[in-house]
Amino acid sequence: MELLRSQDFKDILSIMKVIGSYLDKDIFRQKLLDSFLRIFHMENSIFFLADENSKLTDITGKNIDEKYTRDFVNYYHRDDPFRLIQGRFHGNKIISLENLVSYSSFQDTEYYNDFLRPQKIYYKTVIYLKSGTELLGIIGLFRPKGFGNFSEKDIRMMEILTPYLCQALKNIDVFRRTQLENSIFKMVDQDSFSGLMILNDSMGLVYVNKWAKDFCEILAGSHNGHPEPSNGEGDYPFIPHLITKDCYHLRDQIKSNSFDIIPLPICRILELSEYRKYSLCSQILTKEMSMANRVFYMVKIDELARRVTLNMGALERNFGLTKREIEILVNIFNGLRNAEIAEKLFISEITVKKHLQHIFEKIGVNSRTTLFRKIVEYQCVHPQA
Repeated sequence: MELLRSQDFKDILSIMKVIGSYLDKDIFRQKLLDSFLRIFHMENSIFFLADENSKLTDITGKNIDEKYTRDFVNYYHRDDPFRLIQGRFHGNKIISLENLVSYSSFQDTEYYNDFLRPQKIYYKTVIYLKSGTELLGIIGLFRPKGFGNFSEKDIRMMEILTPYLCQALKNIDVFRRTQLENSIFKMVDQDSFSGLMILNDSMGLVYVNKWAKDFCEILAGSHNGHPEPSNGEGDYPFIPHLITKDCYHLRDQIKSNSFDIIPLPICRILELSEYRKYSLCSQILTKEMSMANRVFYMVKIDELARRVTLNMGALERNFGLTKREIEILVNIFNGLRNAEIAEKLFISEITVKKHLQHIFEKIGVNSRTTLFRKIVEYQCVHPQA
């Protein structure tokens, strides 16, 4: 095995300096490929990023014509011995073309003559960037025939760099996730009485606040305790299909268009009963807020309160409610939450919860949804214009 010289270690250190200097995925890849072209004596290279399903979706290259990138994605990937887009991932982290095919047979293929040869690509080595079984990305390094193949020393240097490249991609992923969470928290602060859910491209749950969780429970009650789950795999027990179906529609629009075209938000009114109406607004988070090449979907949930009058006498006769309990019930029916009721009546939120528990016990219910239904059944409520 060819030993590394002092200059080789200096080259490795220069690349490691690039690896630790950038937290923007696009700048990171461009700077890294610049260093690779210089140190490994190449004319062109390409860098794929993988999504959460290990599918290669985000491509950037150096000295690669966009036409060839499109041709590869649309057609020639089928004949590529590495089978990059189809997801044929090898056990080794660094694979050269001669590990897969013989050059004598390869030179007779359409893939070589119509795709690689016009680009002056003859030798190919691919670096698989993996964390455990998770694929993070792939780097393709290319040389023309006159430059000679990648040497054992080149492969050895790539092997030394690969763990640091994997860690850099994971650091970028964490950084982008932190940016996303900070953006979410800002939205929560600005609109603390709205439900917020963030879903990933697989409709798995990334973030949910308490208001949205409560809404899911109300939605479950409106389906008699048997909500229709979505295909998401989030931490919350279920994500109702009513919430995710607009996100699926937005995802279909993205896949049928360019990533540069962001579909408009989809808003709808959901009426669970005569006195419970909600607005659901689903939208795609902008690329600046998403991490790596991943797309996220935000669902904002707001209750549309309808003013009502309660029949005080009927409430006292049928359920034996006190004046304070009726007062709290009126505010609940008018869309106020516990904290708002406490502020309005100059009492603590704990006191509001205690009164609400007494109301539940007297009326014989265990949730706000069944409370509203019971009050309506007893004709104790009348909507106002």
